[in-house]
Amino acid sequence: MKKTVSAILACALVLGAVLCGCGKDESKAGSSTPSEVPYQVTTVNNDLGSAAVSETAGASDSGETEARGSERETEQGAEQTSADSGKPEAVSDEQRIVSDCAGARSFSGVVYAEKDGSEIYSGGDLNSVYHVASVSKQFTAAAVMLLYEEGKLDIYSPVGNFIPGMTCGNVTIHQLLDMSSGIPDYLTEAIAGVDIGVSPQQSADQNREAVLKWIKAQNAMFSPGSEFYYCNSNYFLLAEIITRVSGMPYEQFITKRFLEPLNMTSTGFSASWSGNGNVISSENSDDPFNCKGLCSGAADMLSTAKDLAKWGRELYEHKILSGNSVSLMTTGYIGGYGYGLIVGDYTNVFYHDGNLPPYCSTLCVSPERKFVLVLLDCSYDGTVFALRDSICGEISG
Repeated sequence: MKKTVSAILACALVLGAVLCGCGKDESKAGSSTPSEVPYQVTTVNNDLGSAAVSETAGASDSGETEARGSERETEQGAEQTSADSGKPEAVSDEQRIVSDCAGARSFSGVVYAEKDGSEIYSGGDLNSVYHVASVSKQFTAAAVMLLYEEGKLDIYSPVGNFIPGMTCGNVTIHQLLDMSSGIPDYLTEAIAGVDIGVSPQQSADQNREAVLKWIKAQNAMFSPGSEFYYCNSNYFLLAEIITRVSGMPYEQFITKRFLEPLNMTSTGFSASWSGNGNVISSENSDDPFNCKGLCSGAADMLSTAKDLAKWGRELYEHKILSGNSVSLMTTGYIGGYGYGLIVGDYTNVFYHDGNLPPYCSTLCVSPERKFVLVLLDCSYDGTVFALRDSICGEISG
């Protein structure tokens, strides 16, 4: 079993690049969602005017003068309408930026951008469904915030209140959300050869139970809340808390409270996919999603570009989540990480990458511009993250 699990998890080596932000040097552009490999932790701290109609001097009948003036106005209006119809449609700054950046690259995946809820650019098959990997985290965080709004949990309460028997039970929900819990990452450990008890032969429930058992026995690597460490165990635990507090599986909670109200009919979960659209999957037998339940809460969602844009719109329209909840989600805590979102790499733009080779994705939102960008790919050549960096760099400039 160990060899099988190691093989499966080997291709899950990277869920993202370090949260330090990308520079404009394209050779350095990459995913800002941190790697599963252990790394150094970060310590806290036209003026059109108006046309006047000339009066006709010496007109003996003012009524006739007004009539002739009205005729001229009508003729001028018709001429202006005719001239306007021949003008090219105005292009927004955002449309130009996305078009220029996407046109400068050879990208095999999907590009979709919208402004004010309307499409301004698209490329690739918009009907294809992709594994979005760690983009999933913001849905998990949002579900927690919805329960917080409803008074069903306190984000500053210890995790042990909801999941008894944890060695790190004093860690708070907030510390899970902002990646400062200090709990070891079950994926990192499994990649290093540790048998955490999961297998592709087991059901999703069996694999989730095995992961939970392993996490519950772990000691914190540092004092919770003092350092940043990107860790999938945090969001796995959050999914478990959502299930226990809401009384329904976390996938069902997210579906009922977010996906259905937003008409996201082509979005779902890898362990129970039954949605619309053609799912783009790797042909690798060691695809991590063959091990059902492995990425629960952390990286297990699938979606299309247009569906993800609906979610991006929610993050500035606040039709379901309150503005206060979104504000907490988009506050940069330790290491510039919010709640399932990366904050501070770009001015007035927050985002999150998904990077579970070969699946790459990103969702970027600028509330100020009412702009949403979605990039999806299944080739893992790094273009997604370089393209995200060039577009968001200009959008925020």
